[in-house]
Amino acid sequence: MNVREHEELRSFTVDVMYNVLVSDLPTATTNDRGESPVVACLDSELLSDVMARVAAVGGYATVFSRGSLSDDGTYAVRFVDFVDEACAIDLGATDMTEEAPAESASMGMFLDYLETQEHGVVLPKQLGSSAAPEAVTSAKAVEFQAA
Repeated sequence: MNVREHEELRSFTVDVMYNVLVSDLPTATTNDRGESPVVACLDSELLSDVMARVAAVGGYATVFSRGSLSDDGTYAVRFVDFVDEACAIDLGATDMTEEAPAESASMGMFLDYLETQEHGVVLPKQLGSSAAPEAVTSAKAVEFQAA
């Protein structure tokens, strides 16, 4: 990640935290301690890097991902929930444990695919390994206010 991308992520993280505080954003994912971890990322980041951040906060998180800035200075935001596969309620999730996304896949590409999967997906907790599976809900768009 270059300096510009780090600054974009820092700025987006501020926007996420502001919106979580003042809006009724969906952050229903809770870990074993009852906490609701939130992870901010950019669509351009590697999915494997985002998954590592989810693992760093305990493996459960609501992830907000920001797309590219448009000409009018706005950007699309999508969110997904990462949970342990044992906690997943939707039994119709697409199993991606055998054919997981490539380690070079971006978060944006993964979310684009996830939007086609009505019931979400199940994938390894770490790409390129046989780690225990986790479930990811379908991607959803959300509207943000500027912080």
